[in-house]
Amino acid sequence: MKDGRSSLNKAIGILLLLCSSQLYGEERNLRAMMHWEAEGGIYSIGTNQMLFLGVMEGILYVETEEGDLDGAFIECPVSQKVNPETGESTATGHCQITVGAEDVVYAEFDCKGKIGDCRGQFRLVEGIGRFEGVSGGSDIRIRSILGVLFKGMASGSIIRSGEGIALLPNLKVIIP
Repeated sequence: MKDGRSSLNKAIGILLLLCSSQLYGEERNLRAMMHWEAEGGIYSIGTNQMLFLGVMEGILYVETEEGDLDGAFIECPVSQKVNPETGESTATGHCQITVGAEDVVYAEFDCKGKIGDCRGQFRLVEGIGRFEGVSGGSDIRIRSILGVLFKGMASGSIIRSGEGIALLPNLKVIIP
């Protein structure tokens, strides 16, 4: 790391501590957590089906094997189908993880479960800049209070501020 990096660049400047040249050609096992806020709309798509279309964004905090903690900005357009009667839910998302203006990682996830507790897979699919060729992934668990928000909402309702966390307990990162 450069000693002169501003605190803002440090907060969003290191994703998974992959900026270190020693990581190239290596596989790293990390843990990550994202506190996110979401905004979007809810639409009726069937007699017992609602669809949330929106964006989750926040800071992805990453803990290395050595215990160091850093982060990067993450933004994920999301589609979530919900059965308000049974509470069943499925979601997919596509994420842009921004480390710097020219260093970005793209990822995707899918999960299913109950409203407010969705479990599935998170995959690193490509990168640009120093993350070109990145791959890997983790189990993902997305937690929220969306179940409370869905109750009583009509089609076309807008959620202006949903919040939650996403956990990546076993994030494997490979840079060729």
